Amino acid sequence: MSHWMDQVERLLQKPACLIDLFPRQVPREGCSRFSKVEYHYLSQFAAYGLDRRYAGVLLKVSAQYPTVLGWGGWTENPAPDQLAEAVHTVMENHSGWIHLLLPEEDALLFFEWDCLQMVVYNPGEELGRFLEEIARSEGFFWRAAEEGAPS
Repeated sequence: MSHWMDQVERLLQKPACLIDLFPRQVPREGCSRFSKVEYHYLSQFAAYGLDRRYAGVLLKVSAQYPTVLGWGGWTENPAPDQLAEAVHTVMENHSGWIHLLLPEEDALLFFEWDCLQMVVYNPGEELGRFLEEIARSEGFFWRAAEEGAPS
């Protein structure tokens, strides 16, 4: 296992926040309605510019912090085109995930094709404020992750 994957595994155990399309957690009794809406957004992602918006988050983060992209290997300080391509490919193929490590912040952004959110593990106070601004600028919401609850 690579040094970067070791860091990912460790960070996945830390507290998390979400960069989410929705402003709050969906109640359990609303899961079936949510699933239909989620499927619509995921199948029509281009119509809503979701790939562009999620890529915008990663691009803005990478402009401010040293990053390591985990997508088909590990790339330190990836090129903007590579970040945008990773998000688009994952969404277009309906398969895969992206890890964006911020080694100096000891934080991880995790994006998976079947979610309408990006999970941020171990955001410090300053990074959290920055990511909240970034989320808002791309039309997303920033909130704490709730363990064991549907998105």
